[in-house]
Amino acid sequence: MDRPFAAYTGDEPYIFVSYSHKDSDAVFPEITRLNDQGINIWYDEGIEAGAEWTEALATAITGAKLFVYFVTPDSAQSQNCRNEVNFAVEQKVSIVSVHLKKTDLPGGLSLTLSSRQAILKHEIPANEYEQKLLSGISSYLNQAGARPPSIPASGSGVARKKTLSMIAGGLLVLLAVAVGTFYLQQTSQQSVDTIVQQPSEDLVAEPQVDLARELSIEVRPFTLIGASDKAGSLAQSMVELIAEGIVGRLALQSIAAADDDIRVLSPSLRTSLSLANNDSDARLQVAYLLESNIRQIDENIRLAVQIIRVKDGAQIWADNFDMAADAGFKSQTRVSNAIAGKARLELFKDVVKENPDGFIAFKGINPDAVKLYFDADYRKPPKVRVQLYEAALELDPNFARAYAMLGNTYRLDSSLPREERLEKALAANDEANALQQDEYFIWTLRGAIFRDLFDYPMAIDAIEKAMALNIQYSGWSNLSLAGIAMQEGRVDDALEKLATGAAMAGDNSGLGISHAYMLIVAGQYQQALTLLEHELDEEIIGGNAERRQRNISWQINALNYLGETDRAQALIAANPEAASTPQVMLLNAKNEDFLDFIEGAFQGDTGVLVMLRAAPSLDRLREEPRFIKLLERLDSLETHTEKYLLDRDAKEETRL
Repeated sequence: MDRPFAAYTGDEPYIFVSYSHKDSDAVFPEITRLNDQGINIWYDEGIEAGAEWTEALATAITGAKLFVYFVTPDSAQSQNCRNEVNFAVEQKVSIVSVHLKKTDLPGGLSLTLSSRQAILKHEIPANEYEQKLLSGISSYLNQAGARPPSIPASGSGVARKKTLSMIAGGLLVLLAVAVGTFYLQQTSQQSVDTIVQQPSEDLVAEPQVDLARELSIEVRPFTLIGASDKAGSLAQSMVELIAEGIVGRLALQSIAAADDDIRVLSPSLRTSLSLANNDSDARLQVAYLLESNIRQIDENIRLAVQIIRVKDGAQIWADNFDMAADAGFKSQTRVSNAIAGKARLELFKDVVKENPDGFIAFKGINPDAVKLYFDADYRKPPKVRVQLYEAALELDPNFARAYAMLGNTYRLDSSLPREERLEKALAANDEANALQQDEYFIWTLRGAIFRDLFDYPMAIDAIEKAMALNIQYSGWSNLSLAGIAMQEGRVDDALEKLATGAAMAGDNSGLGISHAYMLIVAGQYQQALTLLEHELDEEIIGGNAERRQRNISWQINALNYLGETDRAQALIAANPEAASTPQVMLLNAKNEDFLDFIEGAFQGDTGVLVMLRAAPSLDRLREEPRFIKLLERLDSLETHTEKYLLDRDAKEETRL
């Protein structure tokens, strides 16, 4: 059977596929489907003529992010396959075995694979298998690990440049909105305008920026100010957690071994180096300091955290974090993760601000304009941010990213009339698009603008363009497409997009709450509750207090719809702040109050309108004259997709 595509030989993350040639007819359709989904795949087609067989295999396996073994009776008996599996184990490459047929594994091979993930195609429905396979592989490709080399290796310079690209692309603070976050969560302005770890291949550090030196920080022991010894001991134990969190979060985004690209000096490392008389060790020299003091306030302790730039003593970030004085390990971990997450984002932002011309994304852009761009963060009022972006554009009219963020800020500025803010948003995005037409970030924001304009075909076109530019973030793109389908009442299409997005995004993508909200809209309450509980239990939320509150609010929603009011009341009692959120307050709202809320959404948070056609929870209102008029009003504003129009015409014909 002819090879379906050329094996991957670049330096992006890829999987190595092991299979028996006797199974080509079964395996090639599997890897073709994965390849069509944007998964980079190396299989033995990739061994170039003249290359030594075993050396090429060894290089390919060592560089892979994941080893995928297609298990059949033939591959289980293949000595070549078993040698490849054993070598992958020796090289500590993650392994997923995909059982295409029921197979009795030889004792040694069974033992080797027993503790590793297995997907049994022959035991589950085809659609479930395909989703599980794609989700499993995507989760490994989204984790930290060694950057795969080219095959044959093309030299360390390219690999190093690519590593810097992934760190820069993954961590650059573009104060943007992920489309799904805005209109799927009904969140506050601050949470809507969230920090997005936005990928972009042009965010490569130039040689003059040494990220290994610039991205270095010492996490110092906390200073106690009026705190008990017990509270102090609890907080001091968090210092190492924070240090580990900063490294772990950076490594997760870099998709490369973090040791060469980020240095975090913790108290324990400083002590060990000093005891070894290594005071001159380069690892003791850092560019930033993270310092904290602890105050006890009644039964709580407050951690006041700041980051100081060493070269000039400037404070680049400060924030307060509260926790119970007798908090357990989970609470310590949650707050530590919150500090680590904010610290590494602020650290990277400052590195870019201080060295703007050292990053290709900002090369040639006025350095002062770049600083203004980063100063316009989500905590500032929209009018202030507009002024900062406009000032940046006065300094440099070719700054495409500033135009894109100016447009997004207009889009979210609820102080302006809807028509005015969206007109300004689209004009600014047009300018950005004219300057840079191949940027995922700009097309994503463009899709959000058209969605707010209720022009669904244009929104879908922009989102699909964004997805084509960056398959890695297609989880968010699919969530956005699901939102449009849900708003048109195409629930099955929306759920299909949700499943695809979740499979592509992986567990730690941040999609969980948005995904759960969509499930609640669709009436899938138990599934939504399970997802929300998992996200909270597994600490995926980390220390993001606002996201945690939204999670609990939607759990209360789901429990009420399921009739489990006792559990819902228990959650409210344990989290009284959740009772004041719109998600919970609207549960028991009178019909007129709820209709007032929906009417206000036409001028404000149009995201809530996603409920109108699809949500079973609104069935009680569907015969209300005012609700019918609101739906007619929405329909008069919308430019619908062809699929919606065809479905509507078919239903009308059936009714007649």
